Amino acid sequence: MAIATFVGVVRAVCPLGTNHAAHGDDRGLGRPTGRADGATLNRMGRRSDGDLLFERYLAERGVAIPEHEPDLGVLKKADYLVETDGRRCLCEVKEFAPTTQSVIPGSMQDLLKPLRAKIHDAAPQLRAAKHLGYPLVAVLTNPHRAPWCWASRRCFGL
Repeated sequence: MAIATFVGVVRAVCPLGTNHAAHGDDRGLGRPTGRADGATLNRMGRRSDGDLLFERYLAERGVAIPEHEPDLGVLKKADYLVETDGRRCLCEVKEFAPTTQSVIPGSMQDLLKPLRAKIHDAAPQLRAAKHLGYPLVAVLTNPHRAPWCWASRRCFGL
């Protein structure tokens, strides 16, 4: 199974902490408040900060924002079925937690560990829809600006 991976630095139209109501989010963070102890839970059907960032990325490029978690007849739902220029691809959005860090200095394996982990996390949703015939894309977002480094050891999120 081939899973395409879109890795890029997606710049937010508006930084976190601003009014996200204009983007269709009535809470401002795109996720439920969760438990009484302050922990947050991303329940099926609720958009995460990474989902909101990806939607803004699509909007900046003039791509219609698709339905979140569309019903495609599979048990594990991917986040978006994106269509542009008559072509479609199935996208699963994963976000880096605010505490994500690459080990610096470190080996290439250490540097890429957070990326590999997110791709691994996206695989079950994409694998479940493999039979639909769409290109499968893991979209990695960094809405909390967690510090991590890419292969050139250029650091992002700082």
